[in-house]
Amino acid sequence: MDLLPNSSGCFVCGRDNPIGLKLRFTATADGVEGQLTPGPSYQGFGSVLHGGVVAALLDDALWYAIYRSTGAATMTAELTLRYKKSVPCGEPITVRGRLLENRRGRLFTAHGSIYDAAGALLAEATGSFLAAPPELAQRLVREFGATPPAGP
Repeated sequence: MDLLPNSSGCFVCGRDNPIGLKLRFTATADGVEGQLTPGPSYQGFGSVLHGGVVAALLDDALWYAIYRSTGAATMTAELTLRYKKSVPCGEPITVRGRLLENRRGRLFTAHGSIYDAAGALLAEATGSFLAAPPELAQRLVREFGATPPAGP
């Protein structure tokens, strides 16, 4: 599996964000995957990961699935989540994403999911993403310090 580049300041994947999750995604056969153990600083209550953090993790998984498959930098247009079970803090979780549809490189649909260490589905999301304006996409590629992937 290939390790994908991460940004500098992103809350989820930012390598330089002192309060971020620093999640690293790797390429898989059908998308992307990352593992982390969220600490108590990210809980809502009762050692349960805050729902907004769950949404952020899935948003990034979808974004990275699109980027990995197409090389397109995108912006979230719509994100629909289903919380199946509480996501624990202090325990390892796996975050996955995969591209579902690419509409002429302008609109993309992707699916993501979060699993606990035993493989139980905890949350999932489907989202629509629009291609980022060229100047924003170029800035991201420079921040990554890498050439966008050409796809699988």
